[in-house]
Amino acid sequence: MSKVIVIHGLDQETTIKVMKAAKAVLDDPKSVAFATSTETNLKWPLENLVNEVWGDHEYLKASPPVLPS
Repeated sequence: MSKVIVIHGLDQETTIKVMKAAKAVLDDPKSVAFATSTETNLKWPLENLVNEVWGDHEYLKASPPVLPS
């Protein structure tokens, strides 16, 4: 089952705090994807948003970005 938390209307600092707080209480924080609303995705059916976010989450888990050292 896809687990997605969608955040709407919060500034960046508060969004990060919410994400950290959610991860702190989850048994498996990596099993949940986060999304913030955009002008575009606010018009999507929720099912489409969840599928898009979850697909990106799965892709990034399988192919994590290489960060510069």
